[in-house]
Amino acid sequence: LPDRRADWAEFLLVQERHCMKMMKVSLLLTLTTLSLLLFSVEGRKIGKRNGKQGLGKERSQTVKKRVWHVAESEEGCGNYTQLMGQEKPSDLCEEANTTFCICTAREEESEENSLTLLTEWQFKCGTCDLKWR
Repeated sequence: LPDRRADWAEFLLVQERHCMKMMKVSLLLTLTTLSLLLFSVEGRKIGKRNGKQGLGKERSQTVKKRVWHVAESEEGCGNYTQLMGQEKPSDLCEEANTTFCICTAREEESEENSLTLLTEWQFKCGTCDLKWR
């Protein structure tokens, strides 16, 4: 019977050591996973602050600039005589509390006029609030 107790004690000691190793490995894996997750989230935030897209979103090679024109209604989007690009829509404000509407889209800068019938226009309206600065 003493041999069995010694064997049993040794078995329990080996099992305890194995359990401690597994706990250490588990803790190490958990900390590694959490730190990698934290770094990847922080990296995405820094990238967005620097004007870069987040992970998984590849930026197109062509640069697009926003263009706009004055419009009376949403149906008027795409029908323009003058397309603005450098000016701001707020430049239309000459009098306080007047409302104006515009249609905006993006065009490729490399081409002179890359707008087509398939261009996605957005209709937006705003009110002129003149403030002293």
